[in-house]
Amino acid sequence: MTEPTGGTGRTDRTGRTDRTVAQELARWATELRLADVPEPVRAAALRHLLDGLGTAAAAVRYRAAEPALAVAADLGGPPEASVLRGGPKVGAPAAALANGTLVHALDFDDTHAAGLVHATAPVLPAVLAVGEETGASGAEVLTAAVVGLETICRLGAAAPHGFHARGLHATSVCGVFAAALAAARLYGLVPDQVVQALGIAGSQTGGLMEFINTGASTKRLHPGFAAHGGVLAARLAARGATGPASVFEGEYGLYGVLAGRRIDGGTVVAGLGERWELTRITVKPYPACQLSHAPLDAAAALRPRVAGRAVDEVIVQIHPDAAQFVCGPGKERPASPYAAKFSLPWCLAAMLIDGAVTVATFDDLEREDLASLAARVRHEITDFGGAAADQPGRVSALLADGSRVAADVPRSGGGPEDPGLDDLVRAKALANLGGGPAAGRVAAIVADLAAQPSLTPLMTALTEALTAPAGSGGHGRTVRAVVREAVRAASPTTGPRPRAIRTGEDLMTVHLPAAPGYTGAVAGLRTAGLDVADVVHIVEYVTAAALAGYDGVTAARERFLGGHAVPVATVPVAALLDAAEPYAVELTAYPGGGEPVEAHPDTGFHRGSLMIAGDVVYLPGIAPCDAGGLVHPGDFRAQYRYCLDRAAGLLKAAGLGPGALVRTVDYTTTATRAEYPRCGRPRREVLGGTGTDGVAVFPGAAGILVDQPLLPGALVSLQAIASRAPLRTVNPGWRRYESLTYKPGLAAGEMLFMSGFGALEPATQKAIFAGDLLAQAEFTYAGVAAVLREAGLDGRDVTHLIEYVTPEGAVGYPELAGLRERYFGRAPVSAVVCSALLRPEFLIEVVPVAALR
Repeated sequence: MTEPTGGTGRTDRTGRTDRTVAQELARWATELRLADVPEPVRAAALRHLLDGLGTAAAAVRYRAAEPALAVAADLGGPPEASVLRGGPKVGAPAAALANGTLVHALDFDDTHAAGLVHATAPVLPAVLAVGEETGASGAEVLTAAVVGLETICRLGAAAPHGFHARGLHATSVCGVFAAALAAARLYGLVPDQVVQALGIAGSQTGGLMEFINTGASTKRLHPGFAAHGGVLAARLAARGATGPASVFEGEYGLYGVLAGRRIDGGTVVAGLGERWELTRITVKPYPACQLSHAPLDAAAALRPRVAGRAVDEVIVQIHPDAAQFVCGPGKERPASPYAAKFSLPWCLAAMLIDGAVTVATFDDLEREDLASLAARVRHEITDFGGAAADQPGRVSALLADGSRVAADVPRSGGGPEDPGLDDLVRAKALANLGGGPAAGRVAAIVADLAAQPSLTPLMTALTEALTAPAGSGGHGRTVRAVVREAVRAASPTTGPRPRAIRTGEDLMTVHLPAAPGYTGAVAGLRTAGLDVADVVHIVEYVTAAALAGYDGVTAARERFLGGHAVPVATVPVAALLDAAEPYAVELTAYPGGGEPVEAHPDTGFHRGSLMIAGDVVYLPGIAPCDAGGLVHPGDFRAQYRYCLDRAAGLLKAAGLGPGALVRTVDYTTTATRAEYPRCGRPRREVLGGTGTDGVAVFPGAAGILVDQPLLPGALVSLQAIASRAPLRTVNPGWRRYESLTYKPGLAAGEMLFMSGFGALEPATQKAIFAGDLLAQAEFTYAGVAAVLREAGLDGRDVTHLIEYVTPEGAVGYPELAGLRERYFGRAPVSAVVCSALLRPEFLIEVVPVAALR
């Protein structure tokens, strides 16, 4: 092979050398040993590898890179490397294409501010693919990653904003060189071959920014292209292909053509091995363009000062290089979810209204509240000096009363100087990886990567975290058949004993699990040493058969109560796990009974009596009907609003407002699933009280889907509980709840009411562990345990669990008994089969109540 052009390799004090940039990078990359890499640099590299694996995992669950995954599978090739979604191995270039697209698909991956490049997105896929292909050790993979990360940062920073200014995505432009250099190291190429690989990579640069104007998804593909091209460049060089050694600084080199400027090569290579740019990479807290992050942090700080107040205008100061990409006409109504990630007005409105910007923020572009506020966001061009991605964030709001409030931050969070950076990365990655034991194993293996003999342990743990085993649900069978199997397999709910809330020596509220019919309810009361007069609330879980013969249920209830007036909530379910009766009865009792409140006469399913027991106010079930029958036929939102208003009317009779509600459970028809997210507006308008800290609180909540409505034409019914005690939100630091109209837990008096919990990934708001009931249940129970810990409690303090299981999940439901007991002892459990849950992947949703100490 011919020697590349260049000199003797002498370097002066300024970093200038008579070698070309490519030759200098090749020398450094091939000579570098992991022992030469300072510990803080290694730690930074591992941090970004873990973050990149997490963002790729989130994209898998969000199905955000399906075209690239499909094409990679079609390309196939020898089984050299894994696609992170799972499945058969493919050729290393194909794996790099797929995984590079995954890491960047949600725009949740890291950014080097000075270079304005997503550093990990093209590098991680290249080192994983070639590392697997070559059987490299963890130490070699880590060293190659250090080489790639440092290179992409330096190449981007040599022409700050230069590529973006000419409409090119710097990640794609610089990433192919970084991937080629990292791959070449893992392939064991000699310096001259590495130079050729870099020269070849130069002919594969690109990445047009036109997606900014259309919302197209090409940006997601750019790191995949770069990783794919880098691996190919290294392979071609190994087979004898050549490239120009002056690919960077030459007349027709990278900077001269794509950045419109010639550079001094010393700016790229000065201080190699001494000054480390990869330690200056920023981790993203938000899945949106990095150029918006500092304003978003400022908006988060501003939000408490504008909450609940009319806003006339929002002004954000923004660097000119950033404004051209995230501001401008039409940004208030982005054309696609991906375009919304590059709309500062949209993201800013989401932060001010919801209190968070998550992957789920971009699911619904029809939100008029966001569009309306986004239209009132105005930007002012302000150059604070320095790179556009490393600017202060300054946001102010003009309020309708004429006052102005403002907030600012010195720079965005997640940067190298952020004291909570390591905690942010770990929490973000674990959440993105699914939060289960396998996610923890991935994090542990990455932390110990230098000691790993190969990538096999890491890829195995990733597969476990990202691919749930096929569940025991109803694949290939009808829902009815699955329900029948579940009913036959399940044992009656007789194991758990009633559990009571105590204050000192005084017995307070007692929860009994659902029992078959009113005959079972009588037996449960006797077991607890209670009488019918002690009952303060009844929930009837009725199947289609029971609903068709509801007069019989009513007669049995009247015989049971014997004139004792109690609020009753009637809930339609798909099936019962105990088939002894077509309906089940769940009782709540209070020794000595409670204080009845008559709100208005009984109107069929909408009964008018409330019961106050201690501080708790039990409401009857609410259906969308009045004395004249069904209201708002066919209008889901109007029916839902009616139920909320009716709850407020009932509470008024007890001297309370809707802000006293501590938990709501919505039972909506399956046809309303797509429309259900629009319930947020009426909930926000009607609900919400003031907590003990003066901050607005919302009740806990759960949403259950039913195939049969409670009444013909009813699209929703509501079950609610309130409290006369002061309210306090209990949240173990989950930011997603800051923007929602329900909270994970609400402490009131002697009780902790909680929302419905399922296997929901915090970072992406997507259900996880699809098809695996046991994994979903463990994740769900762990979430409940986290809220309990935040309240100073543990599983022994849980007084009652309601578990809604789908027909698919019901088959394996009896297997959860041991797991549940480990978390909550023998707490009373009411378990029913619902038609479906709001998240299609959910097999179980758990609604707990606990006693405060």
